Amino acid sequence: MTPTRRNATVRLENDLYEGMQRVWQRDGVLPSEQIRRALREWLESKDGTEKRPAVARKRDEKPKPPPGMNKSTIRRLPLGTAKSTRRE
Repeated sequence: MTPTRRNATVRLENDLYEGMQRVWQRDGVLPSEQIRRALREWLESKDGTEKRPAVARKRDEKPKPPPGMNKSTIRRLPLGTAKSTRRE
């Protein structure tokens, strides 16, 4: 069974935001996954949560681009500049 995830909004300093973008481009780790990993490690250090085994994706599995965008477009766009698909 897949764990339930909730949406959360955070505000980050520019250096953290840019660092996450570099890791995403270099290693392919999505910013949301970077935040989850860091937060889990921090909570474990505070004894705030149980340790869970990491669920790694398969090597050949890549993050899927947002609707209407291809892989090459994603690499060229800075983090957060993709057009929103949300209706207003």
